[in-house]
Amino acid sequence: MSIFNTRSRGGSRNGRSDISRSRIKKETDMPAQSIGNTLIDIFVEAGIKRIYGVPGDYNLRFLELLESDGRIEFIGTCNELNACYAADGDARISGFAVVTVTYGVGDLGLLSAIAGAYAENVPVLVLSGAPPEYASRSGALLHHTLADGNYTNVLKAFEQFTSAQSTLTAQNAGTELLRLIKVAWTMKLPVYAQLPSDIVDAPSERNTPTPNYCFPSSDKTILSNVINFFVHRLERAHSPVILIDALADRYGVVSDILRIIEKWSLPYAVMPTAKGTCPEDSSLYLGVYFGQKSRNGLFELIGQSDLVIGIGVRFVDSTSAWFSQRIRADAWVNIEATQVVSFKQSFENVEITELVSTWLKWDTDRHPRSTNFSQSVSIKPQVNIVWGQHYFWSQIEAFIEPHDIIIADNGTSLAGVNALNLPEGCSIVSQPIWGAIGYTCPALLGTLLAAPHRRQLLFIGDGAFQLTGQEISTMLRRGAAPIIFLINNRGYTIERMILGPNAHFNDIAAWSYEDLLHGFGGKECGKFIKVGDISGLQKVLQNPSNGDRLLLIEVSFDPLDGPPGLSEFGKMARDYDYPTSYGMSSVKS
Repeated sequence: MSIFNTRSRGGSRNGRSDISRSRIKKETDMPAQSIGNTLIDIFVEAGIKRIYGVPGDYNLRFLELLESDGRIEFIGTCNELNACYAADGDARISGFAVVTVTYGVGDLGLLSAIAGAYAENVPVLVLSGAPPEYASRSGALLHHTLADGNYTNVLKAFEQFTSAQSTLTAQNAGTELLRLIKVAWTMKLPVYAQLPSDIVDAPSERNTPTPNYCFPSSDKTILSNVINFFVHRLERAHSPVILIDALADRYGVVSDILRIIEKWSLPYAVMPTAKGTCPEDSSLYLGVYFGQKSRNGLFELIGQSDLVIGIGVRFVDSTSAWFSQRIRADAWVNIEATQVVSFKQSFENVEITELVSTWLKWDTDRHPRSTNFSQSVSIKPQVNIVWGQHYFWSQIEAFIEPHDIIIADNGTSLAGVNALNLPEGCSIVSQPIWGAIGYTCPALLGTLLAAPHRRQLLFIGDGAFQLTGQEISTMLRRGAAPIIFLINNRGYTIERMILGPNAHFNDIAAWSYEDLLHGFGGKECGKFIKVGDISGLQKVLQNPSNGDRLLLIEVSFDPLDGPPGLSEFGKMARDYDYPTSYGMSSVKS
């Protein structure tokens, strides 16, 4: 409870009636526009409709102002880690999100999640309710600190995992918040701000700048040179191909890239991190490029191309089959956020959105030579009619509908989803680079709030669910109605595939998920179904209607039953991580 709600009624039994009266006077004389109100205005102007978080003593007054203002809803979660995961999921759909927690325990409770947002280019702003300025100046030994008078350590921790940081003051709070939002928006990375509790109701600084969230302009001469470079390369190329990664989605250039692809008749593929961002029914779509583990000859097609144009591509171990990509050095050109990099030259100060829009406007009568790529025909392997994950995922592919949002946790779930052919307009939310299991359950809360009118399907393993599954209680409290497939392998199957297939350290406790759902308050607004065979799955998928209720479907498999290719993935990870233990004398650079 904030001190501004402390009232004295004719005296005080603790002898502090004078302090209470001074607080009443402070509240009565409060300026019309406080720093807290100014920050809320800035968030509203930035399009924020929700702020996720957990209340704590240093952010309570800001939450009071937020609630009384009414324009932004506070979404309370079960813990700080989940709050940031939810904000991350929201930002992947809406473009930008905010999470607020209290100092120290709250900050560090979400630090892993904010590192994941940094690794995957997700713009999330952390607003930390910090101790009052006078306490930090005097080095007071407060709770939620290390009780050593140090008030710089938390900020230093966030310096490693955010693109900008600030401790707001009464003199700069509005200006600094605008700066942080712009950094997050333009760089597609998280940022961090501390809001001392004693300045929330202080007068806002005058002349707060007008928000400007435009991307920085490119150098016009360099931009023109880049366009000429692309046109020249495309007109000379015999087998050009576009390779799209998640950064294209973060910067909102996918639709323009697809129009360029159609105009120039360019075959295109996507990295695993960009699956779900592009239509998969186009005659120009080649598939998911996963290094040597790419399907249907895509690895050879990319390797033979004389021009591969990457859109924000990063080759990470888990998305390139452990750096097995093969692209001719003289063929590679990559469009990054603010530069273009090729074999022999680089172009700095070229912003990706301006580059793509300018490229799209180029003379459409000039086309490259006809590609000599022959489209590979996708041949679906015959599915054995026996119970297991191979059969399960073959049926899920037909279950997915256009425009579904599919949230897939790392391990068996993401491996299964990545192999699916998706219908039009589907989106995939996953975390393949940072790879924190359990990310997706609270991320689902964020995607549900960001896109409430789209059907949403979560695929999550039992090990991941046991980390963050309590956030289902928040979904139930809000009346959300996703469909959740809980893949129960009785432990960490992806880890078993890497090492210790029968080891006890990969086992987990056997939870009663139906009872858990009821314990979360789901008797009226949630429904549970347990599936363990073909007939049970068919019954569920043929009649998936869950009305306005959350549907939790527990699907049981043997501990070592995974989607096709998961065991190979595990072997690659094992060989790379433990080269001296498993037959490799050294790791290739």
